[in-house]
Amino acid sequence: MRRGDRLRLRLINASNARIFELALQGMNGWVVALDGMPLPTPRPLETLVLAPAQRADVIADVTAEAGERSAVDPP
Repeated sequence: MRRGDRLRLRLINASNARIFELALQGMNGWVVALDGMPLPTPRPLETLVLAPAQRADVIADVTAEAGERSAVDPP
């Protein structure tokens, strides 16, 4: 990925018993859908909590410079 690239990510919690809290690193993002259902208005992604079997669609703009890390990690 390069700075300025726009990505669409589908994040899936494939666990059957664990809740995941996630945040973007080196990217700015907006949640556009949850469990396949579009949100009326995209919401900024600060942190995202995914329950077991939950899905989230995210639009993310890469802000990291060359050599910096871009990732979806725990906050």
